Amino acid sequence: MHIKNTAKQIIKNAFNSPTIMSWMSLITKSLTFFLVIPLMVTHFSAADVALWYLFVTALGLQLIADLGFSSTLIRMFSYAQGGLSVENISSLKAGNEKRENLGLNTNAVEAIWQVMNFIYKRLAAIFFVFILVSSFFLHNPIAKTTSPERSLAAWIVIIVTSFVQLRYSTFSNFLQGMNKIAIVKRIEAILNLLAILSNSLILYFGGDLLLLVVSTQFWALANILRDYFLCRTIDNGVFNTIDIKARKNKVIYDVVWPSAWKSGLGMLMSVGLLQVTNMIFAKDGKSAEVATYLLGYNLIRQISGFSQAPFYSRIPLLAKLRAQNDIETLTAVAKKGMSITYWCFTGLIIFIGLFGKYGLPYIKSNVNFPTQFLWAIMGFGILIERFGAMHIQLLSTTNKIIWHIANSVTGVVFLAIFFIGKQYLGLYIFPVALIGSNLAFYAWYCAVHSYRSINVTFFEFEKKVFLIPLAIYLVYIMAALYIK
Repeated sequence: MHIKNTAKQIIKNAFNSPTIMSWMSLITKSLTFFLVIPLMVTHFSAADVALWYLFVTALGLQLIADLGFSSTLIRMFSYAQGGLSVENISSLKAGNEKRENLGLNTNAVEAIWQVMNFIYKRLAAIFFVFILVSSFFLHNPIAKTTSPERSLAAWIVIIVTSFVQLRYSTFSNFLQGMNKIAIVKRIEAILNLLAILSNSLILYFGGDLLLLVVSTQFWALANILRDYFLCRTIDNGVFNTIDIKARKNKVIYDVVWPSAWKSGLGMLMSVGLLQVTNMIFAKDGKSAEVATYLLGYNLIRQISGFSQAPFYSRIPLLAKLRAQNDIETLTAVAKKGMSITYWCFTGLIIFIGLFGKYGLPYIKSNVNFPTQFLWAIMGFGILIERFGAMHIQLLSTTNKIIWHIANSVTGVVFLAIFFIGKQYLGLYIFPVALIGSNLAFYAWYCAVHSYRSINVTFFEFEKKVFLIPLAIYLVYIMAALYIK
């Protein structure tokens, strides 16, 4: 009986763990690379595969269109969950003593929601125009596909559904801010499996790019419905009491806007530059090279997303701890999350780098896996970026935002390296520009400010967190020079 009860408790704890459920969601999503992608690279031409990844890149532009409001508003909701009132949030300052958790402040929740609803109506409209203009970059890639007309129809589906996704991402922001990540990710894992099943069946029975896009975006919209119904049930239905017709709360808006525009500019100069340079390269590049690069890039991004779950799933908790000024617990939670992230990322990059190339020929893929060295330095660029990104997130729990400075300077350096070296380095220019720009400014600038916010030194924080995984990765890069 004791063993049975212990097993039940372990399962219950796992189901309620934000990290484990985030992993579960990401694992099911990553099955795309083992089920959907093998079918796609086998049945689609290189041009079709390249366009698919450009569609994925275009969907990533939602992060830019969000303009940093998402992370800012999630943080505001976390402050409200920590008991802070509207006035407390507007004057949040670091202190020397812990603050008592007064429980959920419903007035603050309502004020934050009203501001969020006001903002996202306008963001979605701006994004709709922006993504229409970005169609210019897809003219040549669409023309090269096996069915340009149906590929154009697929792009129209992307435009419409991505607009809806951004407009109603408010529900997701609310749930994350309320720290309901575990239940969200648990249901998301189920929907991911259904999406993979439908996508696999479409490809297996000869479906084309249009059908694949329709299937993928159908399940993306299903996620929005899931978030809406979850919002209505959590925290004794506090969402149902919100007056959504009220005017935006000026006090909260004046707190949100300065943080958001700085975060948004930072997103534009980081994710935005990578997405746009991908499109520039794809517009004139050879289909086979573009497909190889985009396959590797998106696979590494998936690995990065999976690896960062132990840290990013704890951001609402970190913001809550910062609101309570519990710096000791905050530091311990941050160090643990970052450490697991580095080890997961390093291990997965090395494993897939060594064995991934054997999988594509086995399934008679029309797309080649990146060379060992290209893969290694692509991964290293993302590793250094993640180092800085996690520290800037830790600093952001203070509501002190430096994204605009960190990413703008880094973005200028990235562009300089990209355009100067593009004609000489080919595909290698992307990881070289990413590594160079992050080492030159982003990584150390973000880390220094983060350490100051919790009063530690680099070695105190990183000796058991980052330095050992970094050393192992550097050894892998050197070995990659000799592995064919």
